[in-house]
Amino acid sequence: MNTKRILIPLPSYGFDPTEVAIPWKILTGNNFEVFFTTPEGKEAAADSRMLTGKDLGIWKKLLMARKDATEAYQEMGKNESFRHPEKYSDSKEEKFDALLLPGGHDKAAREYLESKTLQQK
Repeated sequence: MNTKRILIPLPSYGFDPTEVAIPWKILTGNNFEVFFTTPEGKEAAADSRMLTGKDLGIWKKLLMARKDATEAYQEMGKNESFRHPEKYSDSKEEKFDALLLPGGHDKAAREYLESKTLQQK
């Protein structure tokens, strides 16, 4: 059987940890190869508010990532591809079988959402 390869583009900072780490855990647990790409090819970081609940006020329990997501995020942080992603411009779409586009709430996620390089790919 041919292992399927999935690419997950991320901003440098501000992605939703649940929308990245839970799918990563499920995909890798089902023998998919998951690769990451960031604007400059450097390790990305999730929106810290989603991980800690800091500055979320009365909405903290509703908005912050659940325990399973924060645990998956910590586990994903040890993954070689996550720690050493490709640069957006170096990612070749023909190397992958699928693209997973997670969301993010932080303003910094705009570099991902508005990236002309990713939009062209």
